This record gives sequence, C-alpha cells and structure tokens, in this order.
Amino acid sequence: MDKLDIVLTELKKANERLTAVEAAMATKSDITSIEAKMTTKDDITSIEAKMATKDDITSIEAKMATKDDITSIEAKMATKKDVEEIPYIAQAVLEINNDVKRLVENQASIFELLGEHEVAIRSLRRRPV
Repeated sequence: MDKLDIVLTELKKANERLTAVEAAMATKSDITSIEAKMTTKDDITSIEAKMATKDDITSIEAKMATKDDITSIEAKMATKKDVEEIPYIAQAVLEINNDVKRLVENQASIFELLGEHEVAIRSLRRRPV
C-alpha cells in the first residue's frame, strides 16, 4: 500500500467518524423543540406567585380546628339520646309548673282562712334568729 492509499483509508475513517458525530448531534429544530418544552424563568416566577407560602399555610392552619377542638365540641354536644329525652323533660316541667300553681293556690286559701296577721306570725316563728 502506498501513501496515497493510506491517506485515502484515513480520510474514509475520518469521514465515517464525522458522519457518526453528525448523526448524534442535535439540529436547530431539535433545539427549538426542546426549548419549547422547557420552562422559562418567567414561567417559574408566575408559578411561584400562585403558590402558597409557608406563612400562608401557617395562617390557614391557625384558623382551622384541631382534633382536640373537635373532640371538645363533640363532648359538649347533645347526643341523640339527649335529644330524644327533650319531650319527656318538657312534660316534666309542665307537670311541675302545674304543681307549683296548685301550691300557690292552696297557700292563698290557707292565708285567707288563717288571716294575714296569723300567717305573718307563724312565718316569723319558723325563721332562725
């Protein structure tokens, strides 16, 4: 092999390597496509402006009820059983009210029978000195 053949062989090898490098390289359209998919600093700034900060979250957490708050409220709330008893309680109050009215009427009758002076004297006797 003479020198010219050696040079040609080396040139072919260099050409093959150059072709391989060109095939692996990104084109301008590849770069443009990649840039279109990338986020810019303005995009990040816009996203950051919309995001909640730690202070925002702390403020929201401060306004929210905790599990302890809910447990405390639940402990103070009437139960279904309590609510079911309300009609019975109302009935008992009405009955007691009627009993008190009868006692007041009876007391007025006794007051009339004995007289105002006699009732006052008896009331004074019952009071501790």
